[in-house]
This record gives sequence, C-alpha cells and structure tokens, in this order.
Amino acid sequence: MKRKLLLFAIALLVLIGLKYAFGQGDETISWTPYTLQDADPIQDVLAVMIAAPLLGTVFAAFRILARRSARPVLEPIRLH
Repeated sequence: MKRKLLLFAIALLVLIGLKYAFGQGDETISWTPYTLQDADPIQDVLAVMIAAPLLGTVFAAFRILARRSARPVLEPIRLH
C-alpha cells in the first residue's frame, strides 16, 4: 500500500510540475477547460511521439542505475 501511495505522490508532483513548466497558472493552480477551438492535433501527436522515446530512455537509464547500485540478493542454502 505504501508503494502505491508513494508512486501516486510522485506522479502527482510530476504533473503539477509540468503544469507550472508550461505556464498554466503561475500564482495559483487553475485547470482551464480544453476546447476544440484551441486544439491542434498535429502538435499533440508530435509531442507524444517525441516525449515517449525520451521518457522511456530516462526511465530505462534510471532502472539500470538502480539495479547496478542495489545490493546483491543472497539466497539461503537449501538442503534436501
């Protein structure tokens, strides 16, 4: 349960950070409605196509570094 709560908190902080990074409300957090008049599908698709490989590479590098720095797992000797 603690792991899920920690992952939720991290995801929430990342989303709020992205919201501030893209300038949607500097003083207060205000969720503006997304209308079809503001929509540009080409930019949305390109943003996802560019962000997915970059984020995948970052997550993979983090996982590799975490595995390399982890302590070895010792298994008990099994006597049959």
